[in-house]
Amino acid sequence: MYREGYNWLGDWRKRPDAEVWAAGECVACRLDAGAYAAAFADGVFALENLEHDGSAPYIARNLLLAAFLAGDVEGFTLQFSRFSFLLERLDPSDATPHALAMCNSLLDSSSLKEITTLDRHFRNLLAGQRVIWGNLLDRAWRLEAGRRLSGFQRFWFKVRRFTG
Repeated sequence: MYREGYNWLGDWRKRPDAEVWAAGECVACRLDAGAYAAAFADGVFALENLEHDGSAPYIARNLLLAAFLAGDVEGFTLQFSRFSFLLERLDPSDATPHALAMCNSLLDSSSLKEITTLDRHFRNLLAGQRVIWGNLLDRAWRLEAGRRLSGFQRFWFKVRRFTG
């Protein structure tokens, strides 16, 4: 279904009358299909080149999700600094913007204490709020947290996460 949606709207970059909402649908289709790099590229292109409407915050959210899920730390950090202001326009019941801000904080962290504190708050957010792609985001979070820690710290982080 997602591939069909992308196939239908996939040539939006070539259309002179393309609107940001159509690009947003392409970004969502690619994200749902697991094509994270393509979703990210389409989202950045749309926000840089098309006039924004009410769908721009959703595109920003989805391109940031795509970057983090793909492990694109540099892309996530750069685009978070550029487009995070759009996340403030999303429905307050969607905790995904807060989760993405925590992901950005994780990327600035390097000590075990910082990361375990952030992780506790992140897990509480995932457990109690509506976060889009929460399970996948949690997996990407664990991988990224592990990359930021040394061998023993990584082991301790996994133990602490497992035991609560």
